[in-house]
Amino acid sequence: MSTSPIKVKILYRDVINFFYNQLSTILLIVCFSTLINIILEYIFTLYQENPLTTILNNIDLKKTTTLFSVINSIQQLPIEQQRIIFKTSILTTFSYLISNVILISSLLIMIRQFSNYNPISAFQAIILSIPKLSNLFVLIFFTTLIIQIGFLLAILPGIILTITFCLAPIILINDNIGIVQSMYISVKIALANIRLITPAILIWFILKVIILISIKITILLSLPSLYKSFIFIGINNIILSLLLIYLYRLYILICSNIHYK
Repeated sequence: MSTSPIKVKILYRDVINFFYNQLSTILLIVCFSTLINIILEYIFTLYQENPLTTILNNIDLKKTTTLFSVINSIQQLPIEQQRIIFKTSILTTFSYLISNVILISSLLIMIRQFSNYNPISAFQAIILSIPKLSNLFVLIFFTTLIIQIGFLLAILPGIILTITFCLAPIILINDNIGIVQSMYISVKIALANIRLITPAILIWFILKVIILISIKITILLSLPSLYKSFIFIGINNIILSLLLIYLYRLYILICSNIHYK
């Protein structure tokens, strides 16, 4: 299972060149999926009598330094406010999953078509991705659930699970196979090529943290929440696009060396 012929520097250069050459198409897909996320979040929170931000202001953030302290603080709130927090968290996660599925499926279709010398527009990529949305949603839902359980235990298990399942959406879209088989093949390939995948995943995590911190300490804090959400989600989606391009190109190179079944 040697992947020594794959040169990481050339692969990174290929990713940057692809991203630059298809920047307009990628940005259109990113903006579309980001808008979907914002619209869904707005709809889900539109008719709340007691906004989540008002409830969270009742929590002493100085004392909530760990996950367990946050949970304990929430448990001390009235039952009705706990229900609002739970409902809002579920709806926010649901809107995030839907927009992520649209982004990932559209981008992977676009990358595959361009890699096969069959360029398409952002609109065509979104339309062609529609038949894949249901299976991809189920896949991302289960892999996200497993990864979040890993992060609840500790950071390292969460990162390892992210690495092992990161190729599953690519395999599902590119090879047109089942959900379970895509997850199995992803684990098999990722563990065999962990040195090629881990740096990209870690860079993705670090950039997400840097962006989150940067937005909190800059003038963007004074912007309306919808604008802040659009900027934050949009930048995260751009970074995710770069990661998907890298993982897709890496997967194709690996498969050209060894065929996994």
